[in-house]
Amino acid sequence: MSDETSVAVVGLACRVPGAGDAATFWRNVRTGTESIRRFSPDDLRAAGVPDTVAADPAYVPAGGWLADLDRFDAGLFGVPASAAAAMDPQHRIFLECVWSALEDAGCVPEQPHRTGLFAAASSNDWLIRLLRDRELVDAIGLDQALLGTEKDYLVSRVAYTLGLSGPALAVQTACSSSLAAVHLAARSLLTLECDVAVAGGVSVTFVDPVGYRHEPGGIRSPDGRCRAFDANANGTVAGNGVGVVVLKRLADALADGDTVRAVVSGTAMNNDGRLKVGFTAPSVRRQAEVIAEALAVADAGADTVDYVEAHGTGTAVGDPIELTALGEVFGGRPATDPVLVGSVKPNIGHLDAASGVVGLIKTVLAVEAALVPATINLRTPTGAVDWTTLGVTPNTAPRPWPVRVGRPRRAGVSSFGIGGTNVHVVVESAEVPDVPAEPTTAEIVTVSGADDAAVDRGIIALCDHAGTSAGPVRLRDLAATTRTGRTALASRAAVVCRSADELAGLEPGSWIRGHADVSAVVFLFPGQDSWYPGAGSGLAGESLFRAGDELPVGDDPLAGDEARLFVLEYTLARLWQLRWGVRPLTTVGCGVGEFVSACLAGVLTPADALRAVTERGRLLRELPDRAVEEFTALMAGVPLSPPDRPFVSTVTGGLLDPDRVADPEYWGGQLRAPVRFADAVTSATTLDGSVWPLFVEVGPGAALTARLRHLRPDAVAVPSLPAEADRAGPADDRTTLLSAVAAAWANGAPVDWTGHGRARKIPLPTYPFARERYWPDRMPRATSQAGLYLADPVEPGPVEAVPADRSSGGADEVTEFLLESWRTLLGVPDVTGDSDFFELGGESLLAIRLTEGIRRRFGVPIPPTQLFSTSTVDTLAVVVRGGTAPEDDVVADLVADIARMARGPADG
Repeated sequence: MSDETSVAVVGLACRVPGAGDAATFWRNVRTGTESIRRFSPDDLRAAGVPDTVAADPAYVPAGGWLADLDRFDAGLFGVPASAAAAMDPQHRIFLECVWSALEDAGCVPEQPHRTGLFAAASSNDWLIRLLRDRELVDAIGLDQALLGTEKDYLVSRVAYTLGLSGPALAVQTACSSSLAAVHLAARSLLTLECDVAVAGGVSVTFVDPVGYRHEPGGIRSPDGRCRAFDANANGTVAGNGVGVVVLKRLADALADGDTVRAVVSGTAMNNDGRLKVGFTAPSVRRQAEVIAEALAVADAGADTVDYVEAHGTGTAVGDPIELTALGEVFGGRPATDPVLVGSVKPNIGHLDAASGVVGLIKTVLAVEAALVPATINLRTPTGAVDWTTLGVTPNTAPRPWPVRVGRPRRAGVSSFGIGGTNVHVVVESAEVPDVPAEPTTAEIVTVSGADDAAVDRGIIALCDHAGTSAGPVRLRDLAATTRTGRTALASRAAVVCRSADELAGLEPGSWIRGHADVSAVVFLFPGQDSWYPGAGSGLAGESLFRAGDELPVGDDPLAGDEARLFVLEYTLARLWQLRWGVRPLTTVGCGVGEFVSACLAGVLTPADALRAVTERGRLLRELPDRAVEEFTALMAGVPLSPPDRPFVSTVTGGLLDPDRVADPEYWGGQLRAPVRFADAVTSATTLDGSVWPLFVEVGPGAALTARLRHLRPDAVAVPSLPAEADRAGPADDRTTLLSAVAAAWANGAPVDWTGHGRARKIPLPTYPFARERYWPDRMPRATSQAGLYLADPVEPGPVEAVPADRSSGGADEVTEFLLESWRTLLGVPDVTGDSDFFELGGESLLAIRLTEGIRRRFGVPIPPTQLFSTSTVDTLAVVVRGGTAPEDDVVADLVADIARMARGPADG
């Protein structure tokens, strides 16, 4: 692994059965919680499931249910209510999950970097059901309905909504889709197509709490429980869910101060081709090859892997085949040091297109926590494989991650799609960076939301995190993450504090609140009455003050208070502009403050302005009667340039005309002229047609702020420094300035948060969505879509006994049924007794339909695997007439046959 060829997982998010976020998901996995829900008769009845269907012994009322599918924060994303109601729930929860994952990573979507999006969604019947709500479809239009439901638009819609400008690709490889998306995202990063890559998947295949009809030999469990790698494994359970990871090149993540949750050091993807018994069957050889290739990309030997998060569906055929493939890779491991194998599907069900990325998220969290969680529902390992030769063992109890000296914790994640697209990802623990000592300086912490209620929820969550986090929280990291790792929304709050403990104790009411609706900033520069000894001295640590700029007068005993005030206001204004990025539309200055306005507008150089105000102060003290005449003469010798930006005169009360600016008489008269502050404020307020500028008093105290609030109670004004009476000591200078910056940001000023000390981005509570119900009012319930959810909800007819003496050579009822089934399922008109099911194009899913038809018609439980040994009409008819299938270990024999096939010549 190297920083240049590895990819960092810097953020993640998920919603799965039993867990609305990744932290709850990890807690459930760590504690061995099974989150498959058992639906009650009332649940089924409310969902439209007929009582006759629910009463069928083959009906299983269970599934990995995802709560609040009908709810969505449409307001946050600007989605109209009708469009939100029509959107496929997959589109909605995926959009929210991408937002959360980016926040977890501290990435703002529209920052100047290319963010790619690679994702998958499952097939469902949402559009079919939606079209029955004609009123809603007519209201939004058929095109809009298609845009909100088709899988093709899932990725591009999110990219548009969030402003992602990198590649946006929908990935569809069935069950392996989301891990294939991770593979493609990693490749996109390493080929420099994007700088940040978001990868994941979503699967909502049932929107009502309905179960399924079990078909013997099928992939669904007969009792609603998934038992991966167990001797009693007999099927999986479907689940709804979504998962997303955020990836960056490892070198970039380290340079940017990201929290690296784990490192993806290698990925690989292939397809089975024809090297298997049927389209839906897996291939030992190709699975083994993709794992070996990923390890080779990671430059990691098979002997360095500690754990594999397997596909692990809990099916009687799929699990042994996967274990056999793992044995092809890890079979050389000593019995004392096997690879631990697990699967998350027994916890939450099979999430179809989202299953791979959720397995990856589980593994990232396990690597991060140095804990290998147990695979639940595993009592006795399957006997269909010889575990002693595989080099792997099922992990049946949580255990600390094996300690390996000199190398990281390393794991693999597999995901295999029906049809043969196989993906494997190698995941490693990241090096823990050295954390410097926590500075004792105050920091600005920010929260924003779509409305005030969202801000309140965000404040509560953040303060709770600061007080209850398992490890120490560095305030600088937390504050920097809130400022630069979140999209700034309209409703805002900010606070200045000195420690995480202080933050934890703050109530929402103590925060500075505002709305980002100001269109301009106006600087107010107070006159010499505002000065007091020591004003601003607490800012000596700021670089602009340390440098002394070009105005080194702070310690000059001959310099008057006017000069010191000018230097303070000028340097403070530059601090606002250069350090915080807040640049005024215009300025209003009183007395000495007007010289700061002129200096910022380019009328005077800083040195000339300083000499002018120094002499101005001397004249007022020593020659008060001749001060105007003397100062006018002095200004006649000072170069005065036309202003390069507007500023408001407190002499005239309006914008200062360029001709007046260059007139020494103006500056002489300004010394004694009345201050028209109210008129100046009015002029500044209406300069750009706005009635809501933000006023920032740039100087000691809050005298102008108080006058402004008296004149205009609706004005938003903040002081940069405390008044002498309010100042307990120099530390208050920085606190007051930071509070002013916080208030400016809260009211919409474009504060530049970069360049304020080295800090790391850390995971923090993500946006508290305000989900409301958006659902088609006339959408039909599950009964109208029984084919998808209820597996043909017809009552089984009476079982007819089949006479045992019927001959296979005659046109008996069994043979006729099988002949007709061959024709119907395979679409082949000419079928005879020796026609082979697989040679005519049959595969495992069709075999399931065939054997289920046999069970319903004749009451004979034939497993689909039986067809591998009795694949013609005549040989299968013999088994059906016998009333039971042979008791040979068909699964073990099948796995052995496939393994031998895998070692044979490739198909090219």
